[in-house]
Order: sequence, then C-alpha cells, then structure tokens
Amino acid sequence: MTKPTNKKTERHSIPSLLSRKYMKDYEASIAEFPEDKKIEFVEHLLECLDIIETYISSPTKENWGIYAKKENAFLKKYGKRLKVYRQKNMYLYYGDSRVLVEKEIYSTEEWNALRGGQQKLSPQELTSFIDLCRNLLYNERDFLLLEQSPEDEREEKSTKEKLNGTSEKQAKKGKIKREAQDKKTCLSQEQTVLLIHWIFPRK
Repeated sequence: MTKPTNKKTERHSIPSLLSRKYMKDYEASIAEFPEDKKIEFVEHLLECLDIIETYISSPTKENWGIYAKKENAFLKKYGKRLKVYRQKNMYLYYGDSRVLVEKEIYSTEEWNALRGGQQKLSPQELTSFIDLCRNLLYNERDFLLLEQSPEDEREEKSTKEKLNGTSEKQAKKGKIKREAQDKKTCLSQEQTVLLIHWIFPRK
C-alpha cells in the first residue's frame, strides 16, 4: 500500500492519525448493525481496548488469548453482520507490526526504510492510541444512549406487548372448535336438533 502524498509522517502524530483511521473503520462496521444492537457493538470494542491495555503491560500468550476468545465469541454471535468489521482487520490496531503500513500511516517506502523497532507502535504510542479511541467510543456510546427511549418507557412497552400477546392467546383459547361426537356437551346430536326445533319453531 502507498500513501498518495510524499509528506513525511511525524512520529508524535501517529496515535492521533491511527485513532482517526480506527473510528472510520468503526463507522463502516457499525453501519451493519440494527439500532438496538449498536450499543453492544461499541461496548465490545471498549472491552477489547481494556483487554489490549492489559496485554501491553503483560504481553503474554494467555492475555492475548483473552482478546482472541472474546473476538471469536462475538463473531459466532453476529456472523454476517461482522463482514465489514473483518474486512477492516480491526485486530491490526492492537499492536500488530503491520498496522502502520496497512492503515496507510506510512507509505510502503517509508515503512521499509524504518529501523525494525520503529515499524510497530511502541507501548507508549499504543497506550496513547487506546486512550484516544476509548474517549471517542465513550462519546459514541453516550450519543447512542441518548437516542434511546427511557428505560421505564421500554419496560412499559414490553409489558403492554406481553399483555396483548396473552390476551390474544386467551381469545384464541376461548374459541371452541366443535366436531361431530366430540362430547363437549351433554346433549347428543339428535337432542341438539330437537332443542333447536323447540327454540326456533317453524312457522
């Protein structure tokens, strides 16, 4: 991948530039989610950032496994809704050595010219990136929460829907389907015919 500009990337600006890329990928990914699932998506990303922050301070296989397990569970739950999320390779943001070139922070030429240790984010840069993303995602979550109906209104609506559902079931249950010789009354078929003739005599 190559950047369309020859302007040299300043190292101190990398966390900020990368957080903008992250949020752009987030926006493309969350568009695949219905309104009532968007908050869960944001909270998943926030939890991933927390896990990666722990991984930075203790980069063990076990700590990375916590993140991998959480991601796999989320993928199993939401399947095709996460196609864009996977296409964006969001995992690259969490310390992968290729993120600076894959997300076009550096051109391929710039990245290849860097010394090995500079080709990936330092722990300090990764921590700064996480802090920026976390604050942006907090704002996103607040916005989504403020778009929701209040909790008491949602509970009231749910209760009404349940009551309406129960009433419909009771109404359906109250209708008796009759069949010949079903023995649902104590009168025989002949007795029923006589009763009808007695109640509605022919003129």
